[in-house]
Amino acid sequence: MATYRKNELISILNYIFRTLVVNFPLMLASVGQRINGATQFHDLAYQLVHFDDQRHYARYSNVSLLEQVVLQLIAGYPADLAATNLRNDPTFKLLLAQPQLASQPSLSRFWQRCDEQTITSLQTLNQALLDQAWTGAKQQQLILDIDSTHADTHGHQEKTAFNAHYGTTGYHPLVAFDGQTGHCLKAQLRPGNVYTSTDIAPFITPLLQHYHQVKPNADILVRGDSGFATPDYTKLVKPTTLFT
Repeated sequence: MATYRKNELISILNYIFRTLVVNFPLMLASVGQRINGATQFHDLAYQLVHFDDQRHYARYSNVSLLEQVVLQLIAGYPADLAATNLRNDPTFKLLLAQPQLASQPSLSRFWQRCDEQTITSLQTLNQALLDQAWTGAKQQQLILDIDSTHADTHGHQEKTAFNAHYGTTGYHPLVAFDGQTGHCLKAQLRPGNVYTSTDIAPFITPLLQHYHQVKPNADILVRGDSGFATPDYTKLVKPTTLFT
C-alpha cells in the first residue's frame, strides 16, 4: 500500500471514528444487542466498507481488524506494533469478542487490502453512524464548521511538504465538524503545501446535498475562516445555505 493512502486511512480513522465512537462507545461493541434500535458499528461496517480481499482463509475478518485498529487509536496505541502487547488484554478481548487480538503482521497485511474504495466507504460508514445520531433528534439547525489543520510528519513521507503558515513539514487536511455537537462529519488528507480552500468544492458539496436530503427543513449554516473567503466557495454555499 502507498504510504499516502495508509496515512489518509489513519487520518480518517483519527478525525472521524475517534470523535464518533467516544460519543457512542456502545455502537462499537460487537458482543451487545441493538441499543435503542441503533445498528451497531460492526453490522454497518460489514454492509458498507469495501476491502480488496483475495484471501482463501482468514482467522480475522477485515471488519474485526478494523474494529481493533479503531480501538487501539482510541486507547492511544496508533502503531501496529502495539498489537503484540495487547493480544491478551482483557478489555480489548471483551470489546472485540475475540479470544485473542490480531498480531502486528495481521494488521500490517490488513492495510494492504485497503484501496481508494475503502477510503470512500469509510466516509459512508461514518455518515451512516452520524445519521443514526440525527434520527429522532430535535436539532433543526446544522452549523457546518469547515477548517483546515496541520499534521506534522517526520522523514520523507509521500506528499509531505513544507507549509509556510504553520512553519513546519507535514500534511494539510480538510475537516468538517458539526458546530453544535462537535462530531467530525468528514476529513480529507491533502499535501502539506496546498492552500486552505483547495478542493473545498468536491469536499463540501456531498455533505450539503446529504443533509438537505436527510433534514430538508433544517437551516444549514456554513462557517469558515478567511482562508475560505474565495469567490468559488461563496458561490458554492450561498444558493443553499447561510454563510458567515
